[in-house]
Amino acid sequence: PGSWIFMCNATSGTPPWFHYPHDCSAYNGRRGLGTMAAFEHLWLQNEAWWLRNSSTLPRSLARLLSPFDAPSALMGIDFVRYFEAMPAATLSFETDIKLVIADFSALWGEAVGQLLRAWCSTQRWPLAWALGLNRGRSHGVAFWDAGGFKGTFGTDPFPRFLDPELAVTAGINITVSQFDLSAFDASWESAAASRIVALQQNKSFDPKEWSRRWSQLRPNTSESLWLGLLRPRACADTERCLGVTRKRNCACVVPSLRKTPDGLHDTPDGLHSIPHGGHGATDGRETTSSTSAVEQVAQERYPA
Repeated sequence: PGSWIFMCNATSGTPPWFHYPHDCSAYNGRRGLGTMAAFEHLWLQNEAWWLRNSSTLPRSLARLLSPFDAPSALMGIDFVRYFEAMPAATLSFETDIKLVIADFSALWGEAVGQLLRAWCSTQRWPLAWALGLNRGRSHGVAFWDAGGFKGTFGTDPFPRFLDPELAVTAGINITVSQFDLSAFDASWESAAASRIVALQQNKSFDPKEWSRRWSQLRPNTSESLWLGLLRPRACADTERCLGVTRKRNCACVVPSLRKTPDGLHDTPDGLHSIPHGGHGATDGRETTSSTSAVEQVAQERYPA
């Protein structure tokens, strides 16, 4: 694994030992590999690698088995103790991207965030926003710093907010109202204006400010847009479903419901599509993911 390269390969940099007690002899090639159908052995392999006194396995099981409405809290060190997927295949943007997750404090109201939304729109990808660690774009997170983070994380049972316009273009089986679109626009435009002022004054946002904006967005948007993580046996179709909404329904992508960004209309399952003024329009044809195409769409749909 990547951690073995950094911690056990003498030619690589080593993260601070006190954050990451580990046993280099516990990783022996293929014993650390598995498949989606056979990975149970990785629990013990992971426990041995991080040393048993670190309680990696009990903490993982507590997180996995905790009640849906009260997720077990994460600590900073938990962010580096994960199973990593290494696809042994060629992945396609068109068919193999299930969900894009955007950092709220880093991209909400930002020009880069506009580009991301435009890219997801052209590809018909669902986009979810998450407050996450709430550290902002300017600070970011150095991977190996995570072990030193103080406090607890991950206790919000519905930590992801589906971008309402892109939920429709992606064909998610939820209802999006004009109120959702208006609330999204108002919050976005307010953040964009505040970012401009902060830039002019050479200031940065306090994390508490982003927490406040995040909290204000929740009561002003539909419960169906707020997602809990996809848990075992929560939804019948784990390939197409993205998570469970606050209304306790599975939010899933239905390809036949996908819409073009230029105008939204009623569909048989009750997904009400409403024309979204002020965002321009495209002809609805699939476009490539090249930089020029993305920039063109962003300039048309999200003018500066």
